[in-house]
Amino acid sequence: MVYEDVDGNGSRDKFAGEMGLAGWTVQLFWNGQVIASTATLDDGSFSLPGLANNTAYEVCVSVQTGYTHFLTAIWE
Repeated sequence: MVYEDVDGNGSRDKFAGEMGLAGWTVQLFWNGQVIASTATLDDGSFSLPGLANNTAYEVCVSVQTGYTHFLTAIWE
């Protein structure tokens, strides 16, 4: 999920207006190479299907103008 952390606490609170951000580019890296790319949906969610078990990946979100990057990684 890509969302605007309005209060800067690193946790999403949708009841405080911290809604998902649509149209942001999310890239999946493996072994230093981009192997998949997608855009966030209206609710800020994204999907990168077909990932292998026991494999380390990196995810990169391209920050848009007017925003600052803050990382909270929670995988479900």
